[in-house]
Amino acid sequence: MGIEAVTRLNEALDVLAAADPRDLKGLDRLQLSSDLLTVSNRLDAVISTQLQVIDIEQTTEIESGRKTRGWLVEEQCRSKPEASRRMTVARAMPEHPVIADAFGCGEISLEHAQVILRLLRSTPPELRDVVEKALVDAAAYVDPSALAAFCREVKQNLGWCEDKDAADQRRYDSRWLTVSDTIEGMTSISGMLDPAGAAALKAALHAMMSKGGEEDTRTSRQRRADALVSLANRALKSGELPQVNGEPAHLTVTLAWNDLKASLDAQAAHLAGNYLDPTGPLTGSGPLTGGGSGAGGGGGAMLNGTEISIGTARMLACDAGIIPALLGSHGEILDLGRKTRTWSTAQHRALLLETGSTCGWVSNRATRRATRHPDSDLDIPVTCQGPADHAHHILFWTRD
Repeated sequence: MGIEAVTRLNEALDVLAAADPRDLKGLDRLQLSSDLLTVSNRLDAVISTQLQVIDIEQTTEIESGRKTRGWLVEEQCRSKPEASRRMTVARAMPEHPVIADAFGCGEISLEHAQVILRLLRSTPPELRDVVEKALVDAAAYVDPSALAAFCREVKQNLGWCEDKDAADQRRYDSRWLTVSDTIEGMTSISGMLDPAGAAALKAALHAMMSKGGEEDTRTSRQRRADALVSLANRALKSGELPQVNGEPAHLTVTLAWNDLKASLDAQAAHLAGNYLDPTGPLTGSGPLTGGGSGAGGGGGAMLNGTEISIGTARMLACDAGIIPALLGSHGEILDLGRKTRTWSTAQHRALLLETGSTCGWVSNRATRRATRHPDSDLDIPVTCQGPADHAHHILFWTRD
């Protein structure tokens, strides 16, 4: 019966998906959207009932060797927070019929139910029925965040709250952060911070995410991401981070020597053709790429194990410690040299005077300037100075 109902539900969804919302008048369009959201809440309630039975009967453990929450994450590709939220509500439904009825009718959402259950855990048993009914009634008119604020106010007024020191410690103990690589080569960052830690991070990000003028077309989310990376770069540059394996924290780029040298003439010509005064914007094409002996015949480089373009590798190499390595025909290391800097201290000082602490690599996001020596026709590939730079380790290789 349930499988047949799901089949009919999918058929109804196909009809809805094929309909053009523009065929409805304004009020009718809003009413349909409101009805669909109510149906979505009801569907979440049905899923909660299914998960409740699956959890009690240990169906996922028997069939797939996983707990129900793990099955949601690993086989249904749900996020861990969503899986936890669904299981919290599903397990609580039998003991809270008022929440279950409102959820089943679509009057409250999954998030509403979770907020109410969180408060009921700290409610004296003799008051739970009254509080549950009051919160369900309130949930029909406010969003989950406003309901959570109302719950905190109720706890405070009725004296159910822990003292402030205990609350601060609980929030601090609940902090977490995950950094994971995606299948597209990006990195996903998510987490939860206590109020003090969040305030420090917000203040630092706010100070570094201001727009760089009218030509800065980045969105606020992009500027926030760039600000976080700038904070990491500043920490790397400071030299105050703990050492890892006996050396300061750093980035490691691995690429072929021929790839590192390739197209340097083109880079110099590009800089020469785009020389502007220090106050003007840099125009021209995007990052340069070049051929060489890297993977795929078109050049390749690795940044801490992740493949990057040769153009990006050259940008990182503009102020790097160079470690030459000689590899055999099968990739074995035959010789490993010592690290040397691409620019000496004296050269750095001269470039500071010459360029005003700017960078000539066209793909560098931190500063975008080029320079030419005033007394010659030679272009200077300037280093990545400024607040966003840090030391790079470049491990280039050549075969015997």
